[in-house]
Amino acid sequence: MRGFRTRAATLAAVALGGMLTFSPPAHGDPTTSVSASIARFDAALGAYEGARVTYLGKRQPVLRDWKVLSALFSISSGNLTQAKSNIRNQLRIDVAAAKKAYAAAIRGTKSPTVKAAALDARNSAIAAAAAQHDSALGSLHSIPSMPPRPSK
Repeated sequence: MRGFRTRAATLAAVALGGMLTFSPPAHGDPTTSVSASIARFDAALGAYEGARVTYLGKRQPVLRDWKVLSALFSISSGNLTQAKSNIRNQLRIDVAAAKKAYAAAIRGTKSPTVKAAALDARNSAIAAAAAQHDSALGSLHSIPSMPPRPSK
């Protein structure tokens, strides 16, 4: 029995140490790219799903294992929130850039054809940004629910 406890403690220490790798950055960090935040979420989700499968495969899981799983779930949830935030921020940035380019293109011109071309360019840039936003949100997977806490 002692060997099992040692292995469980080692597994818990490795899992808790590994959580530092998956910890989410501060919310609203503009330097984090969308692809990096999605990759961070995918890594955290993979760690959580692996630990969840291991936890559910045990005949009698212990509270310590559940706490490790709970911490991994929290990290995955935080990374999902951060990824969604970065995706929304990128959409805002892209739409603002399209509007700014449109304003610069029509500034000082009275030609209806130039204005129409600038409007079409703005609309297509906004549509492309919205499509990219929807695609990025669609690439995020859902987090499986936490299993019940083990009884004593």
